[in-house]
Amino acid sequence: MSTKYYNVTAQLKAFIDRHYFLYKHDISLEFKAVGVVILAEEQGLDDTLNTLVQYLDSSFKVKAHELVVLTGYAAREGDAKDNAELISLARDMGQTLAATLKGAS
Repeated sequence: MSTKYYNVTAQLKAFIDRHYFLYKHDISLEFKAVGVVILAEEQGLDDTLNTLVQYLDSSFKVKAHELVVLTGYAAREGDAKDNAELISLARDMGQTLAATLKGAS
């Protein structure tokens, strides 16, 4: 299963690989809110998002419409924190996730 995830970072690949046991043993986790943040240097946002949507659906039954997604570009370390629009979108994402969690409790 995990070999098809070829367009994500090594750290995310390790996360996916470590959850293979759950997938293999049909153990499902229940999520109340799922947020996905993807930053890319110059390309690949859509491919990475598609990979994560596929992984979350097949492994945890989280559908694309249930995700709160934030994507953006950052060429160098520190670029994201200096991007006012990206920071605003991250704040909105946090508020959306918090509201979802409040509604689920």
